[in-house]
Amino acid sequence: MQIQLSQWLSIIVVVTAVPNIALSDATRFEIAASKPIITLIRDSNSRTQLSVPAIEFVFQIKTQCASSRVAKSVLLSIADTKKRVLLEPTSDNTVSELVLKVPARQIAPLPVAGYCTGDNNYPTDRTLTIRGVLSAQGALSCMGEEDEVIAYASKSLDIEIRCEDLADGESSDPNSDASMPDTAARN
Repeated sequence: MQIQLSQWLSIIVVVTAVPNIALSDATRFEIAASKPIITLIRDSNSRTQLSVPAIEFVFQIKTQCASSRVAKSVLLSIADTKKRVLLEPTSDNTVSELVLKVPARQIAPLPVAGYCTGDNNYPTDRTLTIRGVLSAQGALSCMGEEDEVIAYASKSLDIEIRCEDLADGESSDPNSDASMPDTAARN
């Protein structure tokens, strides 16, 4: 099957002739996320991976349904953690903030190859951002008189790791006397 140039031109004309939808009448769904901070204590042992504790993300969510629709709900998920918020049918159709805490068991160990150990030259105030540790997926449900439209959004989630030195007299070895308060009282 051969398509002639005149057929291609008519296809191009049809595509460019589609009217633009005004932004104020479109369904919009945007997600912004906080960057949680994890603090590590400098360790003399070398580490290549870090198992992190549960992490709490704070999301700023902006929603807007087309003028003929009303926002029904927002669903946000990270790994196996989900949160659904039912929305009141209001004129502004927005959810300003949503908090989601992800359990440690749903987060893979992070690669930190020598970061915050005694055998490196990182300054104590050094921070390390690990990008794309998790991703959040969201869905906005907008109800019309006869149908429902769902808008989707996703956001790559980063975390920040900060390295701190031990205070004087503390030890990173859990079996040392310095890390056990009042050792003499236990004997």
